[in-house]
Amino acid sequence: MAANSDQNKTNPYDEQMLTTLQNNVLAQSKSGSYDFDVNRTLLKIYQVYPEKANSEITANILALALMRLPHTDYVSLSFLVPVRLINNPQVALVQNAAELLQEGKFVQFWELVEDSNSAIAIFQQNIFRKAIRNFIFGCIKNTFRDMRKDDFYALLDLNENESDLMEFPFSVVSHTIQTLLHLFTPFVGTRGDCDIIDFR
Repeated sequence: MAANSDQNKTNPYDEQMLTTLQNNVLAQSKSGSYDFDVNRTLLKIYQVYPEKANSEITANILALALMRLPHTDYVSLSFLVPVRLINNPQVALVQNAAELLQEGKFVQFWELVEDSNSAIAIFQQNIFRKAIRNFIFGCIKNTFRDMRKDDFYALLDLNENESDLMEFPFSVVSHTIQTLLHLFTPFVGTRGDCDIIDFR
């Protein structure tokens, strides 16, 4: 009897923790806060008790992990998703969003988020959008020396009047271009004068 009692005390994946951990994830989704250990523990409990797995909670855990890109939180947590939820529409939605980010299809990513923000709670939070923009900006800055202004705004899903632009270090210069082929966009620059975002 004592042995069973000790085992219960040390069991990190106790089913009785479900409600507390799930409420924690919902609070993270509303506030934009993030706790990797809590989210990982909850997914592991779902693996032990797959019938208890909640698709909405799981989708929000994965969406929260996207805020940590380029860190590997999303990859680590995605391997813990219960098999029965792999094809769930909400979970699949976040997986599609992650694939678009990983493939550099940033414009398509924002379109997906815009179309589905009511399905994933954290998608509606400004702190989520800021975190993703920081990731995208890092990708752009590490890949390009400069870029057409309109393309840059499209990749970040911003317009030039938004205050969030002040968070990114760049300058705008006028430049005559021949052709710009962009790895992250379907846009092709045309001959003529245009404003260029300079990351140097």
